[in-house]
Amino acid sequence: MTALPMLPPGLELRPPWPDEIPRLKTIFKATGPIGAFRPLVLVAKEPERLVGGVLILEPDSPSGIVSCLLSVRPAWRGGAAHEALLDAAGALTRELGAHTIAFSFTGESPDVPWLESRGARIFQEDVFYEGNVLTFRERISPLLRRAREHAERFVVRPLREDDHAPVSSMVAAHGLMDEERARARLSRRYDPRLCMVCTEQDRIVGAILTISADNGRFYIENRVVAPDYMASSSSINLRLLDAISMVGQAAGFTSFRFSCQPGKDRETVNFARRCGCRAIRRQIRVHLRLTPA
Repeated sequence: MTALPMLPPGLELRPPWPDEIPRLKTIFKATGPIGAFRPLVLVAKEPERLVGGVLILEPDSPSGIVSCLLSVRPAWRGGAAHEALLDAAGALTRELGAHTIAFSFTGESPDVPWLESRGARIFQEDVFYEGNVLTFRERISPLLRRAREHAERFVVRPLREDDHAPVSSMVAAHGLMDEERARARLSRRYDPRLCMVCTEQDRIVGAILTISADNGRFYIENRVVAPDYMASSSSINLRLLDAISMVGQAAGFTSFRFSCQPGKDRETVNFARRCGCRAIRRQIRVHLRLTPA
């Protein structure tokens, strides 16, 4: 049984009642079921109202890291109630046999510096970009012409089912996901019309993996180059992006989205700006390693 933290007077921390689940989902802006989470709510008693809540996601692998959603109303942020929710998240995490809590924030959240002051660190930062397909194709043309002068050996074609194994290995080599998960996504998640591979003499040296939406937009989830071809990554990526934008335009898509880690991938950030893409969202993942109980 989880030992819950000491609370300020007038507050109660407990599992939510069934009729509180809709309000808890509103706090976290969640649309799906909360069954995969261990939820707790922080309640002010007089008058009774939800002050905040915490959701710990049941881990699907023994990584030692659990994902957490934690929210507290602005009037209570940074105080004892906020500390109590963080302590509760730590207690739940230890109960699951994990040692690190992972938080995810969109935009400039005041919770990030608050968590950093308690020993957390920014583990990953992603910026999401959106581009217009027609504008992108216009701006990529001169870059592509220069790349072709030095890279005629590369050929781009649609992804085939027998490509799944080598592409999964390439994705895993970059640490984006393990091979098993990559194969599952290749089979069920990605849009085969919008997935391409780049080859040299029948060897796959790069791939672009895409998800389509019903609003005229597609999302480039992964764009990878074989580790021993990184010296040619610019040419390979240009060819893949050219092919995917051409196919997307022919299929009626008008815009696309992708993300990158600006601290690690300045080339993609600069490329996005040159091709008329705009930053639409910033997402920060923060890790808090727990001290031994």
